[in-house]
Amino acid sequence: MAPPKFADLSKSVNDLFKDDFGSGSTKVTVKAKTASGGDLKIEGSRAGADGAVSAYVQTKFTHNKIAVQEKLTSKNTLETEITAAKLAKGVKVVLANTYNPAKGISGLKLKADYAADKFMFNSATTPKAVDVGAVYAHGSYLLGASAGVTTAGALSSTAFGLAYAEKDLKLSSTIKNGSKVEGCVFHAPSAGVQTGVKVNWDASKSACCFSAATKYKLDADSFVKAKVNDKLSCDL
Repeated sequence: MAPPKFADLSKSVNDLFKDDFGSGSTKVTVKAKTASGGDLKIEGSRAGADGAVSAYVQTKFTHNKIAVQEKLTSKNTLETEITAAKLAKGVKVVLANTYNPAKGISGLKLKADYAADKFMFNSATTPKAVDVGAVYAHGSYLLGASAGVTTAGALSSTAFGLAYAEKDLKLSSTIKNGSKVEGCVFHAPSAGVQTGVKVNWDASKSACCFSAATKYKLDADSFVKAKVNDKLSCDL
């Protein structure tokens, strides 16, 4: 099985911290599937801080080996993704674009992934830069790196990561641009309990921060999540 992308080395703990926390916002989502197999998703949200309302309508359909996803937002933008996932074994290509009637075409991006038994490579190319990443797996250990290069040839970003993954335990650490260090621990001691810890250190600011999160599954349809950081800010 192919390892995850470099950006997903800490996915389990990042999802634990990110998903399901509304921070005072209200969100309504409606999903449906057409008779021909297409997907429809409508979502609206209201921010708790300033009361701003946003919404989007998203459709997705597949024809042969090509999947097309379109997302029309309340900001008057049309986001389109065309995905070819079966051009060759392990190869996936995505062409993404954003269109605004007032500003024209923007956000043009070509993404390409290659997945093998113990190796994952991914790239994202825009008119201004190219980002690449790779991960190699050896047993339960994952070693990865990523870099960003501008079209002028300048190195814009670097990152290195090391992870250890078991069924119920995932450890990861990354160093970004030689100064930002992150360590993550994800542990699922039982089927209904998940815990996570993140520690970040920024050498340029000599600053360190800590946060912890947990999820407890009450039954098949409900759960409780909580997270807290070193400033004692707590979300439920």
